[in-house]
Amino acid sequence: MSKKELAIDFLLCIKDFFFSDVLNMATVDIEQIKDKYGEIVGTKEEKRKDEFVEKLMIIKEMINEDVEFALEVDPASNSREEVILTYPGIFAILTYRVANILYKEKVQLFPRIISEYAHSLTGIDIHPGAEIGRRFFIDHGTGVVIGETTIIGDDCLLYPGVTLGCTGKEKEKIITIDEITLNHYPDNNKSRSSYLPLLELSVSEDPLDDRNMHYLGREYMYYSRW
Repeated sequence: MSKKELAIDFLLCIKDFFFSDVLNMATVDIEQIKDKYGEIVGTKEEKRKDEFVEKLMIIKEMINEDVEFALEVDPASNSREEVILTYPGIFAILTYRVANILYKEKVQLFPRIISEYAHSLTGIDIHPGAEIGRRFFIDHGTGVVIGETTIIGDDCLLYPGVTLGCTGKEKEKIITIDEITLNHYPDNNKSRSSYLPLLELSVSEDPLDDRNMHYLGREYMYYSRW
């Protein structure tokens, strides 16, 4: 099995393990995941495999929170099953959370392989080195890019066409969801995007007006207009 095949098989086993109860699927044997993890990181040490499983159970809890958050903020959602099976953002976030474990363990190549696999399926590009909090949802998701230097807090909702954290070679420049930001292209303001409070945007407000931008705690949506 090639590295790419191993990485994708590993990811899909974890996905099935996370969602088997909701989707009434056969339960994936955790030993199977541990063996694949051991192959990826090049270890047969049971202690390290067990430590990975502990991290995985935390991620499972976080993914369940992500699904519940999607149901809460998206009026078009009808059930957990629908969100899990049909929302590309959930698969992209799940993949990121798994890749982030490997990234923090300094595993080479595999975090990027599974990230790019999810990118190819969903159109959502999340670097495994980004920092993303709990209860995160990407609505639709087409064209979303979350770079390595991005920090996103808890309870955040992201809309399509958003790019965060693209700072070029400036590794020390960190882009956080808490910043009040207005971004635009230099050519006649082709695109302008702003952070606005998630719960306080009304149709009468003009998100392109700098005067409407204000800080209101940790709950933000990212609004993008082309």
